[in-house]
Amino acid sequence: MEQAKGIYRQRHPEQTACYKIFENHYKSFRENYEERYEWRYGYFRTLVDEEVEKYLKCGILKYGFARIRCSQCGKEMLLPFSAMNRMFKCLSSHMDVTYCLGQE
Repeated sequence: MEQAKGIYRQRHPEQTACYKIFENHYKSFRENYEERYEWRYGYFRTLVDEEVEKYLKCGILKYGFARIRCSQCGKEMLLPFSAMNRMFKCLSSHMDVTYCLGQE
């Protein structure tokens, strides 16, 4: 059944293939990087660890959310924080939310 346009659908990033790859294999990759890849790609930048950690928390309710209410229809929903800046929007869901809430 197709959902109507403009209705917010909560994302479940933890169910995506990309998320599962990072969740299941990043730790092993990181532990083996120096031995297997450093000679070819150079030293491991700590920024990568920080970004992966942010990615794995992005859009997951247990890591923080905002309770928002549509001024037009009155519907309330929980909007997970994004990895961007803990703002009340996530790039992947921003269009759906702003359409429903009538914001720019």
